[in-house]
Amino acid sequence: MAFFLTLAYIALSIDASGLVRYLAFVVLKKGGKVGHILFFYLYAFFFALGSFIGNDPIILSGTAFLAYMTRVSSNIVHPRAWIHSQFAIANIASAILVSSNPTNLVLAGAFSIRFIDYTANMIVPVIITAIVLFPFLLYIVFADEMLIPLEITMHELSDAQKAKPAVNPNIPHARGKLEEQEDSSGTTDQAKSLPLEEIMNPFLDKGGAAFGAIIMAATLVTVLALNASSQAGQERPIFYVTLPAAFVMFVWDVGFGWVHRNETREIARKGREEIQEAREERAAREEQARKAGLEQYQEGAPDPSNPYGTPSSAPNIHERPSTPMVFISEPSNMSTLAKPALVTKGWVQVFAYGWDHWVTKTGIVGSIGGMGFLSVVLCNFAGTNIGTTILLSRVIQAWAEIRNSSDVAISDRMFWGTVYSMALGVNYGAFSTAFSASLAGLLWRDILSRKHIRVLSREFAKVNLPIIAMAMTVGCVVLIGEIYIMRHDGPYSL
Repeated sequence: MAFFLTLAYIALSIDASGLVRYLAFVVLKKGGKVGHILFFYLYAFFFALGSFIGNDPIILSGTAFLAYMTRVSSNIVHPRAWIHSQFAIANIASAILVSSNPTNLVLAGAFSIRFIDYTANMIVPVIITAIVLFPFLLYIVFADEMLIPLEITMHELSDAQKAKPAVNPNIPHARGKLEEQEDSSGTTDQAKSLPLEEIMNPFLDKGGAAFGAIIMAATLVTVLALNASSQAGQERPIFYVTLPAAFVMFVWDVGFGWVHRNETREIARKGREEIQEAREERAAREEQARKAGLEQYQEGAPDPSNPYGTPSSAPNIHERPSTPMVFISEPSNMSTLAKPALVTKGWVQVFAYGWDHWVTKTGIVGSIGGMGFLSVVLCNFAGTNIGTTILLSRVIQAWAEIRNSSDVAISDRMFWGTVYSMALGVNYGAFSTAFSASLAGLLWRDILSRKHIRVLSREFAKVNLPIIAMAMTVGCVVLIGEIYIMRHDGPYSL
């Protein structure tokens, strides 16, 4: 866990430097106004970047970028195609490296898989999935010019807006009253000018981005090299590499913030003052409108909401509106509690016996297809994809113990086919039928809601079902071919 947290800090620090948004802006300029080309460029960009830094930075910056881009386009009716494709490809890309997703880290630790071996087995199914999925998304799932127009019409920045310095979105209230206007009304021209500036004039801390990219690249190369060269029983904790790297990145961030503290505080102070002024002006307008309505009622004019003018419609200025009381319980980590309970009560062994019967009947193809299906389904019910990885890893370990106790060996093809199909399922399962299938899904929904884009649970499942079906089918088929080519029928070994 220390390995993932420290590496995640480096990735998020790179994201805070504005590098992801700036690169997305470069891709946007490269793609131009041709809708299909721009869709391809963004798809390839999110896949390439997500392969190295994981899905979280892509979700954090890429989702907001797409929300802004689709808002300032005059002929993209709904952002559905762009945001769902981005969410799917970010989670697909995170299956390549162990460092890209905590589920990969859990799986690699459970079966003592070297990082380089994990990537070598996963990279081909993942890349082919991404290649096949693109035309499926473009020409079948989102084959509508209202979603992906042939030509995208974007609003343009004025000369004054182009001359303004880029705003650092990490500074609280840096956007001032425009931030308040965006929250209150997301459809006016003035509100649209804010996201347009975010896209066409993005903030970039060049020093922080370059330094973070160097730290991340050096860390990943060192981790992969040490892990590949380590012998069995002589592995060193990986956080011996990532922790110093994260500390160096932290020192850089603190130093940069300290050097620019006066400028940052001034920007935040002005922003707070502008927001306060905007709120006071809005409150004054609302109060004036309320008084005008009260005077109209007192003069005997009929109330539009009560054309008969009955006294019951008169507003009572002395009565405070009732506020509904909402009880919010603290979330309990039920998935964490459930895993030991399933072990101590014997359910893991029951599942393992069931799995043993399944693979005995269906063979290698059934083990890959069955585990892929199970892992995707359980992501929606077993405490996100992390909980699913823990549970299914226990089941596979118990299955191996059952076979060992009965002196029936598991073939190399069947065992590793099962393990790597689970790796596909727990990564791809994030974009299945429920937001709670992954923490990234909950984060994605929260970011979109802040940008006034509501994605209902039913819509999320409806859009993702054909995508996850195609992605898992392609991934498992390629994995079957890879297993038959690269593996043997002899007993497996860790």
